[in-house]
Amino acid sequence: MSSVLDAATSGIGGFVNGFLSGIIGGGTSTPTSQQIDLKINSQIAISGTSTIQSNLFDNVFALPGTLNNRNNLPFYPEYNLPMGIYYLSNAPKVTYKELSYNLDIPATSTGVRTKSTFTIDETSYQLVFNPSLSSFADIQNIRKEVLYLPSASAANKIDYEASGLQGENVAGKAIFSAVNYITLKASSSSTYYNGNRIVVRISFDVVPKNGSPRVKIVKTFKTTLQKN
Repeated sequence: MSSVLDAATSGIGGFVNGFLSGIIGGGTSTPTSQQIDLKINSQIAISGTSTIQSNLFDNVFALPGTLNNRNNLPFYPEYNLPMGIYYLSNAPKVTYKELSYNLDIPATSTGVRTKSTFTIDETSYQLVFNPSLSSFADIQNIRKEVLYLPSASAANKIDYEASGLQGENVAGKAIFSAVNYITLKASSSSTYYNGNRIVVRISFDVVPKNGSPRVKIVKTFKTTLQKN
């Protein structure tokens, strides 16, 4: 529990540590329990069968944000504003460049290194905020990070002294954030990044205009990885 509280406190302070996705509420160094009035955009799929005994109107499953037909049957919620806080127009693209070299002269198999430098392609996607949100809150402290989620075999290949990494622990698993470059003890790095190992974490503060405590929203996204 203490590690979770520490992570939450870190997130409230400005930097996210120990979270891949979450909603962190508060505005002080001491985590508190509070109710947060937020709506998250999502896709909902319903499968199965349903029956209704009444012959007056069809069985309807209505969601907030649907059309307001309160004067007609069936009934719908009276809520006509867009749902959610934000969405991404596309999966973010992360590009990387490889530089291979050898620590030893003459070259040896143990001295092989491959340095990969990562960059988020900001033209590959758009961070689109709900236009209705601007009437109630401001968005501040937008932060975007490349994260590396290594497999056990890849973790053993990392040259930590020659890599720009910040270690984190999420649910007992080691991840690396603030990834600028990774140096591996291998002749090529691509096999160690496949399988959604490189992701992008986006976080920002939602600051209500009525003076309520700010809320930090954290979400991690799969990426399209491309070698330059």
